[in-house]
Amino acid sequence: MYDYHVRRINRRLNLGWGSIMYHSLFQGLIRGDLEYYLFYLMIRRQPTVISYPYYTKSANAQNPQGKFRHIDLNIKRAVHHGHGIEMVQGSVSWDDEDEGNCTEIITGFRHKIAEYQKWREDEP
Repeated sequence: MYDYHVRRINRRLNLGWGSIMYHSLFQGLIRGDLEYYLFYLMIRRQPTVISYPYYTKSANAQNPQGKFRHIDLNIKRAVHHGHGIEMVQGSVSWDDEDEGNCTEIITGFRHKIAEYQKWREDEP
């Protein structure tokens, strides 16, 4: 039902991003789970945590661009100034993901981020 009402931005599809659908009852329950919260505390080196809701993403077989690659970080600022380098991001999927409808995780990217930024700066 939500996909039916989702709006286009500049007459283009929004790729399934529900930019006005922030927090549902289920998201509230998950974010209120003490074990979920403690896990995020344990994997950070800094003791401070800011937790904020993020909007939803709808991915299905009918959406040809369901799979996406997204880095929620300014890589140049992270490499040169350390801004956002301690950020931890998490998500919860309510359905089965497949090869064409999923979020891709680049395992160990934090170890290669400076090398990646240098490659970007050296490109013509």
